Amino acid sequence: MGCPVRKICRNGSGSKLMGDHEKAARFVSLMVGAVKIPVTCKMRLGWDDENLTAPGLACALEDAVWPRLRCMVARGSRDSAGQ
Repeated sequence: MGCPVRKICRNGSGSKLMGDHEKAARFVSLMVGAVKIPVTCKMRLGWDDENLTAPGLACALEDAVWPRLRCMVARGSRDSAGQ
């Protein structure tokens, strides 16, 4: 999440999607539910210095993501990572 290309952002995708936390969370939740492989979310820090969207977006995605420690590799539960 975070493509800066103007024609992508113009359609509400890429970096622009990071500003709509509810829509982004819904999108990621649907993706997680549709596939059997892990879904990762790589994002930019924000739109610019005055609009840092990553902290709020990370909170919005809290129920859709599975944070893991490196030592967990591909095992463990959300609770074992302090969630």
